[in-house]
Amino acid sequence: MSDPFSQQGSSFGSGAGSAGSESFGFGASGFGGTSGTADPAAAGFGATGASASPAGPMKTMHGPWAPLIVALACAIVGVLLAAFVFFGPLTATQGGYAAWAFVGWLFAGVFAFVAWGVYTNLDKKRRTEGIYIGNYSQVIMGRITIILGLVGVITTALEFALWFSKL
Repeated sequence: MSDPFSQQGSSFGSGAGSAGSESFGFGASGFGGTSGTADPAAAGFGATGASASPAGPMKTMHGPWAPLIVALACAIVGVLLAAFVFFGPLTATQGGYAAWAFVGWLFAGVFAFVAWGVYTNLDKKRRTEGIYIGNYSQVIMGRITIILGLVGVITTALEFALWFSKL
C-alpha cells in the first residue's frame, strides 16, 4: 500500500508538466483520475475557471409595466366611482347608490389589488432572472396605486354601509 503523499507529483504549487501535475494523488482536476493534461483551458475551462463556452450576453431586466398600469387605472376608476356616488345626484335610499358603490369597490379593491399582486409576482420573478435595474417611477406608481386603492375601498365601503343603514 503506497502513501498518496509520498507519490511522485504530489508536491504543492508546481507548474504543469512538473512534479505538481497531480495534487495529492487525485489528478490535475482534484477529483480523481487524471485528465491527461494540467492545462485548465484544455479541460474546457478558461483562465478564470469559468466555462470556456460563452453563455451569451446577460440581459438587463426591469419591472413589468402592463400589470402596474392596469392596477393604477382600476384604482383611479374605483376612486372616481366613489366620488360619483358621494357627490352625484343619487341618495343613499336609492338602489343605484349601492350598485355604483359596489362597482367602485370592485374596481378599487379587487381588480386593482389583484393586478398589483400580479405586478409584484412578475417583478419578484424578474429580479431573480438576471441583472435587474430598478425603476423609481414604478415604485412611485405602485405606492400611488395602493393609496388610491385604499381610499377607494374605504370610501365605497362607507357608502355601501350608509345605503345598508337606510334599509
